[in-house]
Amino acid sequence: MANLSLEVSRAFGENGLDQGGLWKEVTDGSRFPYSIPTIWTIHERQNTQWTSWAGSDNIWTSFHTYMANGNDHPRAFWWCLNDIRLNNDGHADGGLENWNQSTIRQIQYAGSRSVGYIDTQHVGHPHGQGYNSIGYRQMYLRNYHPTTAYNVTVYAQHTQHWNSGHDGSSLICWQPNANGSYAAATGGSWTTLSNMTGNNGGGRTMSGTISIPPQTTFVFQLNNTMHYWTNGSELKKVMSGNGFYRLEDTFGANYGGAHWIQPDHRMLFTAHTFSNPSENTYSTSSDVVYKIWNRAAELYGNR
Repeated sequence: MANLSLEVSRAFGENGLDQGGLWKEVTDGSRFPYSIPTIWTIHERQNTQWTSWAGSDNIWTSFHTYMANGNDHPRAFWWCLNDIRLNNDGHADGGLENWNQSTIRQIQYAGSRSVGYIDTQHVGHPHGQGYNSIGYRQMYLRNYHPTTAYNVTVYAQHTQHWNSGHDGSSLICWQPNANGSYAAATGGSWTTLSNMTGNNGGGRTMSGTISIPPQTTFVFQLNNTMHYWTNGSELKKVMSGNGFYRLEDTFGANYGGAHWIQPDHRMLFTAHTFSNPSENTYSTSSDVVYKIWNRAAELYGNR
């Protein structure tokens, strides 16, 4: 039987997903990225739900968008990659329901200096739903320098809603416990780079800085409860802002005069397609994010 991992690696080329220049990575620090992909998902926060993300877990009673405790980080990460839609706003007018349903595990690319939606308005009928949608966006960044660690700053822009101590927003980061090898990772750790409570409205910004070791990939994620308001006819208006900006700074020649910080396409496409039916990967009792790193080594080669 043919070696499937080897065949997949050959199909996609030796430099990540770069067959014919498609999704080509910049690994030598010579220029800005050719493309900057992110993964984007929306879920509803609701008091009752028709299914459960993680056993008896409940987004209303357990999850804090601003990252109040350690369990919030893996919940947010896996919900960004989860293909179960939680949404009880079933009869929307003006496209809110269709917008929510279509935005799950979606890849969005940066056009220039930003990626994502900034203060885009949608209109729908809440049907008694008092709490608004939560947005999640992931970006995988790699330090390609062979020997030097660099401080990396990521900038986020979003809308903000605060209610009952569970909402708000956060910019978080996960790092593996092994550097220079996807396959060597057996765990990792979360860092809350920035968070926000209160301060409702659009055009809110956060940023965070962290050191990425050489030849290592981190994932950055923006989570936000989106701003909303209602009028007398119970129409709900939503500001769906959730994105990364100032990409010219994040990916600039700020790392020893070169562009050593780049998107990791191998990792993002592994996360986007990741599935492990034999395990409850959404459980907060076992943070298994590292298995995506291991899977990338299997699919596209270890590095």
